[in-house]
Amino acid sequence: MGEFELIRRHFAGLAPDGDGIILGIGDDAAILDVPPDRQLVVTADTLVAGRHFPERTAAADIGWKSLAVNLSDLAAMGAEARWLTLALSLPRLDDAWAAGFSQGFGELARSAGVALVGGDITRGPLTISVTAMGLVPRACALRRSGARAERASRPPAPPPSAAPRPPAAARPAWARERLRGCRLRARPGARDEHVRRRGERK
Repeated sequence: MGEFELIRRHFAGLAPDGDGIILGIGDDAAILDVPPDRQLVVTADTLVAGRHFPERTAAADIGWKSLAVNLSDLAAMGAEARWLTLALSLPRLDDAWAAGFSQGFGELARSAGVALVGGDITRGPLTISVTAMGLVPRACALRRSGARAERASRPPAPPPSAAPRPPAAARPAWARERLRGCRLRARPGARDEHVRRRGERK
């Protein structure tokens, strides 16, 4: 099985049309439409086998965690997650592993309402790189310096590899409610707590 067949079989279903996607998977790059009253928030994380998760971690758990850490970053900034790209470095093109990974990855992607718009697969040590993009009303992002926003709650923290993942939840409250004009200050210390917890996951 080649790279393109692996993508078609396991990841094409995570790339729906519309919702700001002018051009998605299948070309050299994606084209996305950002509303004029929104700003684009972008975050990226890389997970390496043996460093960020045990070598024998279930593929579904790796898929879930690799997206969860990015959604956490967007939520901490008060952004509504919209799109993502995925780059996989695999020791070999393993259909069974890819099926498990896409199951966990897709479960959380569908729950959060985010669409896969591009990526890459290559040969090498097991490494997962995700870039997630979200939208926030202009001048309303939550910064470490203490910018204002109505509210932002993080998605569930990635589960330990040995524990079952929690069931997929409805679209997160921060995504349903949006940010309605940045009237209320974020909970004091929320950013510092997020940064501390994120450091513990590395």
